[in-house]
Amino acid sequence: MALNRETTERIQVTRRGGKIALEEAVGSPVFAAHQNYPPRPAIKGLGGLPFNPQFLADVEERLDNVDLRLKSMDQCGIQYAILSLTSPGIEGVSDASTAIRFARETNDDMYHKYVKPHPLRFGFFACVAMHDPKEAAKELERAVTQLGAREP
Repeated sequence: MALNRETTERIQVTRRGGKIALEEAVGSPVFAAHQNYPPRPAIKGLGGLPFNPQFLADVEERLDNVDLRLKSMDQCGIQYAILSLTSPGIEGVSDASTAIRFARETNDDMYHKYVKPHPLRFGFFACVAMHDPKEAAKELERAVTQLGAREP
């Protein structure tokens, strides 16, 4: 069935100047507090660092530094960024109850750290723990309706 694309309905669209960055990686103090972040085996590699240590230090700082991120966005002409939790993400947590808690806490953190103080600069993709689909659906609904997250 073809969609009828003709309409007389009008919608109000807010135009933003500048670029929009999609799926920009951010860190989470939830992972740092539980020593799951950054994932040491992935960084360490086979007996040594696979990346330049200065590069890694810069990346790690940018994952959690709102002011540095805003400065970098301004320098690059980025008006708005949709944020997403960096790897290993909620999928990297093997215990279901821990993953559910991490998802909720991470969503709260992204909202309170980025979106609430800078609503015209940041949005975010919700984290959900697919270990338990019913809990994932509940958290997605909460994050979207209460925190303004975007669906992943």
